[in-house]
Amino acid sequence: MSSVRRGEQKKIALERIKALFVEAEAAALKGDLDLANEHVFSAKKISSRTNTAIPSVLKRRYCRYCYHYLHPGLSSKVRTNPAKKRVEVSCLRCGRKNFYPYLREVKEKRQMK
Repeated sequence: MSSVRRGEQKKIALERIKALFVEAEAAALKGDLDLANEHVFSAKKISSRTNTAIPSVLKRRYCRYCYHYLHPGLSSKVRTNPAKKRVEVSCLRCGRKNFYPYLREVKEKRQMK
């Protein structure tokens, strides 16, 4: 049995993680949130087994606490908080909130003036 090199293994794992998130989005749009959640769980499992980081863009698509797929309007609420300069994403399953700052965008807007 031939072994795959570590770099190649991580590359394959990252491709599979991205594919699972695409499938999770498609399942959520069809209304099958259980299947979308299974895809996210599988992606997390692949990530932990291969010690591969999930890209930050994809990390924002699942709840950090209950690991369920977050689709705005279906399984999450998205609000902006201009006072604290952040986006607040509330999971409708567990009720926890994830916070993502948008300070960089505000700074870029100021520099353009």
